[in-house]
Amino acid sequence: MRLLRTLTKVALEIVREAAQSMASLVRDAPPGARVGYAMGAALVASGLFHLGVWAIDGGDWEGPLAWRKPILFGLSTGVTCWSMAWVAQLRQRRWADALAGIFGVCALVEVAIITLQTWRGRASHFNTATPFDAGAYYVMEALILAITLIILVFTVAVFVRAPTAVSPPMRAAVRAGLAFLAFACLFGIFMVVYGTQRVEAGADPGVYGEAGVLKFVHGMPIHAIQLLPIAAWLFARTGWSPLRQRAAVHVMVWGTSLTLLFAGLQTGLGRARFDLTALSASVGLLGLAFTVVPLLMGFLALFLSSSSVAATLRLARRADLC
Repeated sequence: MRLLRTLTKVALEIVREAAQSMASLVRDAPPGARVGYAMGAALVASGLFHLGVWAIDGGDWEGPLAWRKPILFGLSTGVTCWSMAWVAQLRQRRWADALAGIFGVCALVEVAIITLQTWRGRASHFNTATPFDAGAYYVMEALILAITLIILVFTVAVFVRAPTAVSPPMRAAVRAGLAFLAFACLFGIFMVVYGTQRVEAGADPGVYGEAGVLKFVHGMPIHAIQLLPIAAWLFARTGWSPLRQRAAVHVMVWGTSLTLLFAGLQTGLGRARFDLTALSASVGLLGLAFTVVPLLMGFLALFLSSSSVAATLRLARRADLC
């Protein structure tokens, strides 16, 4: 019980420090980044609200008219707005701050269109059945292009000139996270082009081959921009050397790459997400291990470094000697 209490205490300390760090970022944010944080908060709130709507209203999770879209687009795009605002703060440039604000507004309008169409009982994607539906879809496409362009600008910028306000492990996490996000967005544009051709042929726009799921590839790496910096933030509090912290981040980057390869194999072979082959299963498990094991090791190091844990272990050793 004492170890359980200590584990809970360490977890609460992590959450409290993370909340304080987030509050400090928002408080010190320049105008554009502050807009990004506000838009992100509105989107996350919308996603949570629609989660409640789905819980009450019910219905299928999948499908073009499901509540899944306003839920996932709200939550996913909301946290991405936060990440882009944070990256803009790291750049410490007026152009980056302006782009963070534009990104937030574009993201909010895009998800608002998706949400509106869901409430109207109309498909938000690949729907040009009426002038209103077509107009909404084309505006959404334009916003997706703008969002992708901004992400590409930030991605190139962090590789050309790394942010100096953070540690080398965090820089590696930001670079890799943005690269994965850029890939996801570019693949999303491919999905639009390919899906349009499929719709014109009378086929399902989201399917590749017999049963491949294109959004599986699109979604797999999209939140590396949150996962990797959070992991780097955690590793910085473990007492590990900077070299070991960076190595742990690099292992997680390989893990994300392998899980993306897993999604690509499944989709490229025309298989459903978990209609596995021996090769794809091996790649997927290896990617999962490379992603999860460094996190678990980080949590364990943080847990063992807690003074209360150390005191508990000393008491346990004394009890064994008696």
